[in-house]
Amino acid sequence: MLGKFKESISKNYFGFYQKLYRTNSRIKVLTIDFSKPWWSVYALQKWWWVCSGLLWCTALIWDTLGPIAVALSIQNSSYELLGLSILGYLIRYSLSYLSLILAIYAENNVRISVQYQATKFFLTVDPIWHSTRSSGQVISKVNRGSEATTTISTILIFSVLPVVVSTIVSVAAILSINVTTGLIATGLNVLFASVSILSYYYNNKTLNPIVIEQEDEQKSLQVQTLQQIQIIRSSFATIEQRNAIFKSAKSVGEAQGVKTFSVVSIGTIMLLTLSLGVGIITFLLLFQVKSGNLQPVLAVAIVVTYLDSLNKIMGLSNQAEKILTSISNIKDLFIFIRGFGKQTYAVLETDDSYSFISKK
Repeated sequence: MLGKFKESISKNYFGFYQKLYRTNSRIKVLTIDFSKPWWSVYALQKWWWVCSGLLWCTALIWDTLGPIAVALSIQNSSYELLGLSILGYLIRYSLSYLSLILAIYAENNVRISVQYQATKFFLTVDPIWHSTRSSGQVISKVNRGSEATTTISTILIFSVLPVVVSTIVSVAAILSINVTTGLIATGLNVLFASVSILSYYYNNKTLNPIVIEQEDEQKSLQVQTLQQIQIIRSSFATIEQRNAIFKSAKSVGEAQGVKTFSVVSIGTIMLLTLSLGVGIITFLLLFQVKSGNLQPVLAVAIVVTYLDSLNKIMGLSNQAEKILTSISNIKDLFIFIRGFGKQTYAVLETDDSYSFISKK
């Protein structure tokens, strides 16, 4: 009885959110053309992305202006300004909620569409092309490619946009108080972001192909082992297969470890550099306070605002490696499908992939 009761609660809870967000009608499988560039998958949901991005950008403005508004309300002993500041935060989180909802719809649609359409391609392509390919490699590339679509969109909207918006607003706020300090803050932000992204780009370009190769080999060996257990056992090759699996797992671990260590090293160097940047801006603001040109509470608010922009830059730096890896993974899937093989006859009643593949 207790089990059925828990199952009923689970179903009702699931049904509540299913109806609330109308997932039955809004989560869709889209048509993917693998002959087009990998980024074309996002154009299929472009208005969802655009609206989500605009809402998120609008919400982020208050992340930068909010601390300054609160500081001004305290400086001026204004309850009205404090109330407006709180209202600003309520609006900010409402807009971010709407942005997240739109992004979730778009992300799910793109991810399941890539996964389904890629799997359908391998299902319908002529069997002869599968005879020279590893099923494990196919599974590995489809999984990596479909998951990469979510990572890319999430980082672009929720990591890249915050950096752009917070940098512009924080620099504008500092410029309105002191032009020299504002220009230095702008230069430091641009320098930090550029060096960080370039460092992660070349690091990923060098190491990710090695990781992909090792992961494909491991997945191929795993699937091969599971498919041929009876043959392996009957031929007394268990020890040899175990050794091969162990060697493959160790190689993957080493490749992933080297890449992770390199990312941590770059990130640590960037954190040390960012600390110097905060010190420079704080020193300039302190000079303004001592000369009587700036109120201490406003100086603190500006430092908090600048720290927020640097934290977002650092967050983007940490995410840069993930988005570069994801781009590499989805490009790898598209290239793999284009060179996999042909479908010379239709095997489905409505085969929308037959026309473009069979002409190759």
